[in-house]
Formats: sequence, structure tokens, C-alpha cells
Amino acid sequence: MPNEFVTVALPYHREGMDYFRRAVDSLVCQDYTHWRAIVIDDSPHGEGGLASVLAPLSERICYRRNEGPHGIGNAWNACLDAADSELLCILHTDDEYEPAYLSRMVGLARAFPQAAMYFCGATVVDGSSRSIFSMPDRVKDFIRPRSEPMIISGPAGIKRLMVGNYIMCPTLMYRRSKIGLRRFSPSHQFVLDFKFTLEALLSGDTIVGTAVRLYRYRRHPEQATAALSATGRRFEEELALFREIERMAKERGWKDVARWARLRPTFRANAVLSR
Repeated sequence: MPNEFVTVALPYHREGMDYFRRAVDSLVCQDYTHWRAIVIDDSPHGEGGLASVLAPLSERICYRRNEGPHGIGNAWNACLDAADSELLCILHTDDEYEPAYLSRMVGLARAFPQAAMYFCGATVVDGSSRSIFSMPDRVKDFIRPRSEPMIISGPAGIKRLMVGNYIMCPTLMYRRSKIGLRRFSPSHQFVLDFKFTLEALLSGDTIVGTAVRLYRYRRHPEQATAALSATGRRFEEELALFREIERMAKERGWKDVARWARLRPTFRANAVLSR
């Protein structure tokens, strides 16, 4: 089977040039070389420093300014719209890939061509790219299925995600023919990726994953998640999403899904620990 090209989109907001360089370097160092990339510049007034980073890579990485509307959801949708290959990844520009990320994810896509999305495990790192302990993520390691690969579908898959969202959404690879016209919600700032995966499962799609840690997810004080947690916006969005899933599950007669959406144990724990 010929090697498929993968589009890697990098939506840049205002994460800083150092993080951006590390993200680009991690892409360039992939052991799978059949990729093309596009940077979606969603910063408020355009980030001139991006050009100097991208200049030596102009044959492989192109630049596009998102003229608006701006915001996380709109930028991620611009990534989906910009892709011209069947497989697409969205690399957050304060994160990094492990060298085997693309090769292992393409392997999953080949093995499960009927799936809409593919995900992997992640190592949580700090601002200096050093691995750090994260209790919420350690708990999710216990929640996720023990099978390898993990095949997530139907009410059973949704129910487990109601217990705890063990899919690290930035790790996702998307199959565009399955995603179709589905897009991220521009009105959400935190749960838009979780909502996206849940809507795919509710529509009958399958998501396949591996526990192998192929992604480096950075937690730092400047990231959007930290700000949303501090203001409480994160928990408001999560609670509304769980209630929406509970309502939809009741309508479909999925009693276990509705029950766990109501209980939402990891959400409750995170809300208490963040006070």
C-alpha cells in the first residue's frame, strides 16, 4: 500500500515562539516523511516571528493568515477546511510530537479504515518539556479500556467517556471522508474537542486509539485551559455538555449512559480539586 500523505495543521494563537519552534521541530523529526503542513495564524494582529521559523521549511510548511472570525473553534475549523488529504492532524503549537507519532497513527488508520478518528497516549510536560506528574491524567489511565488497540463506539464507548474523558483530544488524527461537514463549535472554548468526539460517536462513528505515548502535551500557566479553569468557564461548559448527553441518552433509552452522565465522577473531582 502506498504511503498516504498526511496534512498537519498548526493553529497559532499567541503561544510564544519558543513553543512554536519546538512544535515545528517535532514535526520535522518524524520518522514518517509523507506529510505536508500548514500554519493557521490566528493571533490577534498576525505574528511576524512565524516567518523566520518557517522560512527554511517553505517547501513543506505553508503559512496562512486566518482573517476571521477568530477564536479556538474557528481556527480549528480553518485547519479542517485547509486540509487536502484524507488524513489530518491538528498539532497544537505549544505541544510536541514524539518521533513515531505519524507512523504509528497512519498504521492505525490503515488497520481501521472505517474509523473516523484515531488517538494515542500522551506525556504531560511543563514549559521546559520535562515530564510532570498529573493526577487527573493518571486517573484516566485507569479509566481507559485495557484492549490494544482501543475501539470506541456506540453507547458502551460513550458511557466510559462519561466516567472520564481518557481521549487526549490534541492527539487525534482525523479521517476527512468520515468527518464530512462536522465542525468544532465556535461558541465553546474548552469542551469543543470533547463535544466533537461525542457527536461523532452519537452519529455512529468509531474512534480507534492506542495507549502508546506518542504526544507531548504541555501544561503551562499561559495556556487557555489554565485561564478557563481559573474563571470557572471550563466547568460551566463541561456541566452543560454532560447534561446535554444525559438528555440525549434518555431520549435513546441508553440508561447506563444517562446514569454516568449524571454522576460524571471525574468532572466532580476536578471541580472540587480546582477550588
